[in-house]
Amino acid sequence: MENKLSTSELNKLELTACTPVPISPNDFNVNAILPHECSLEFIEKAMNDFIDFLGFVNGQLHTREMSRLESMLMAANFSSIVGEFIISNIIK
Repeated sequence: MENKLSTSELNKLELTACTPVPISPNDFNVNAILPHECSLEFIEKAMNDFIDFLGFVNGQLHTREMSRLESMLMAANFSSIVGEFIISNIIK
């Protein structure tokens, strides 16, 4: 027997997927050697900024019943966006 989700259940799941979870500072390797006076705090801030950005974009897409950004892009394109965003925000 097939267990199908209702439209409202699917909508709730999609909205949950659009709600990002912040990075935990406990997930970083405190022994990592970082170049150019970079710090774990800078990296964490840049990563959380990206998560906020992604949550905002996906929330807006969700209100228009569109797929999440990471679902509509090819993996390499999404990875490139993540990398460029993080690099440009670490500098800040």
